[in-house]
Amino acid sequence: MPTRQSRQLLLAAALAALPFAQDAAAEPPEPTPFTATSDQIRSWIKSVEGTRRLPVTGMSLAKVGDKMMLVSENGRFAVVGNFRLLDVWNAKEVKTLADGDDLDRMDLKRIGIKDGDLAQFLYGSGPKHVHVFLDPWCQHCHDLVAQMEPLLKTHTFHLVLTPVLGEKSVATVKKLACLADKGKALEALLAQRYDGLPEAGPCDLTALQKTLMATRLMGIDGVPYLILPSTKTRRGGTRELKALLEADAEANP
Repeated sequence: MPTRQSRQLLLAAALAALPFAQDAAAEPPEPTPFTATSDQIRSWIKSVEGTRRLPVTGMSLAKVGDKMMLVSENGRFAVVGNFRLLDVWNAKEVKTLADGDDLDRMDLKRIGIKDGDLAQFLYGSGPKHVHVFLDPWCQHCHDLVAQMEPLLKTHTFHLVLTPVLGEKSVATVKKLACLADKGKALEALLAQRYDGLPEAGPCDLTALQKTLMATRLMGIDGVPYLILPSTKTRRGGTRELKALLEADAEANP
């Protein structure tokens, strides 16, 4: 059952793009009776020319000839005929596979998530902002963090605590979030040294709760997960963080 806070986040996301959604719904396409047989559908799926994975669980956008369809990842279900696919968060209609190239954008402000809502540490002081969702025990995450030091004057990294690796991670994240000295908490996170942290006592865990709800809302199911300055996203780490950020800046001036 959705909590009050999760409903608020979902409502904020909907309200942020309500004018777009209303406009898109104002002129629905004329319905066309769907009469394709199962054999025809299977034939369409076999002749798929290209796909774009949607940032939702289990669905992809596919082009078959002059037709667009939504197909489940196991190929069992397909949405065909006249339909309109609206990217409400980015306020655009997805009509082609090329349009699907921008589906991996995540503008936190547009969907109603403020930086103050997240359990995070700021690392760096540069004008370009990168959100990095990480687990304190994720080695790939720390391999990524180790590459940040030369970039701290050009970028500000938002290290968002995201416990996904079990109870040990949850306990560590609570210790980091509850530590009054945020500088020491950041040092412990950067060094991956948590043994000396005091046990988490009673403290305000609202930001951590909101972070967990936000990750569900955004479909973040693994770490590291990056939101680049252009709002393009990346699932997984990289050994070339500097090159990744330079390419993002070049492609999105």
